[in-house]
Amino acid sequence: MREELNKIINDFTEQIKSYEKFIPIAISLGLFMPLVTITRLLSWIPAGILSIIFLLLKALRVTEIVSETKEVQRLIIS
Repeated sequence: MREELNKIINDFTEQIKSYEKFIPIAISLGLFMPLVTITRLLSWIPAGILSIIFLLLKALRVTEIVSETKEVQRLIIS
């Protein structure tokens, strides 16, 4: 039984030997891509909460939106 298991393991390692250089890349992509997906999904939560807070502050008249114009200097290349 033990010899059969060793033979199976040895055969597996022989078959995988040509792909050894790709194993770290596959593992890192397998771990990195789900983390990127989760991060992108969770990044919308704070933005949503802040937009709700800003709408509440505006509705309760704690804050107001003010538009103003400023004099600016522009550098023009002629």
